[in-house]
Amino acid sequence: MDRPAHWPAVEDLRQDYYSPERIPIPTEIANRLYAEHFCDVEGLEVWTVDLWVWRLFDPDATLGGNEARHRYCPAGHVLLEDTGDLDDMVATAVHEVMERSAMMGGASYEEAHETALRAESRYRLTADADRAGPW
Repeated sequence: MDRPAHWPAVEDLRQDYYSPERIPIPTEIANRLYAEHFCDVEGLEVWTVDLWVWRLFDPDATLGGNEARHRYCPAGHVLLEDTGDLDDMVATAVHEVMERSAMMGGASYEEAHETALRAESRYRLTADADRAGPW
C-alpha cells in the first residue's frame, strides 16, 4: 500500500503549537495502524502501532506521537511504536504525555519537547538497571 495521493504534505502533518484541527487518518490505513491498547495515562489512551503502516502516511514517524504535535493523532490518544521493550515503551509514553501536556498548556513544540526529554531521561535513569538500556 502506498501513501494516499490525497494525504497532506509531510510538513503539514505536524504543528509547532497545539490546534484542535485534526487530519483524519485514511480508513484504509487506520484499519491496519493500531496494534493494541497499551495503557491509559492521565485520561489518555496509549496505543501501540505498526511503525511500517504509520510511515505510509508520515515518513518521519519515530517512536511516539501525540495529538498536540501530530495533527492526525486522534484526540485523547498517544501512539507508540511497539519496540518489544517494555521500559523503552514506557519511557516513550512518558515523553509523549509530557510533551502533549506542555503543548496543550501553550508551550511551543521545542519547549515541550525539551520538557519531555527531561522527564523521559529521569524515567530511564531510575528504571531498573538491568532493563533500562544504555542510558
